[in-house]
Amino acid sequence: MLERLRGWVKTHPLVGEVRGRGLMIGLELVKDKQTREPAVELRNRVETLAFERGLMLLGCGETSLRLSPPLIVSQEEATVALDILEEALTIVEKEHEQASVEVATA
Repeated sequence: MLERLRGWVKTHPLVGEVRGRGLMIGLELVKDKQTREPAVELRNRVETLAFERGLMLLGCGETSLRLSPPLIVSQEEATVALDILEEALTIVEKEHEQASVEVATA
């Protein structure tokens, strides 16, 4: 899980950092990777979308999501969870990008 999530730092604009030990994993969401501007409302939106798709995540601190699967989790279950999380993250990134474009053109 950590290996896949760490790749998201390069492929997902909102993912600032991934950290974890064992199955306790934190995914920090930021509006800007350079300034590390907090993305509180975007984190909350990802959390809600994931929950609507059957994945419960916990907010942690101001801008992080905490993944805490059971100690016994199959590869398939982990893959499904990360697929749901990535779908929710992608939706929020598109919404954020569209809102930024609308503000810039207004």
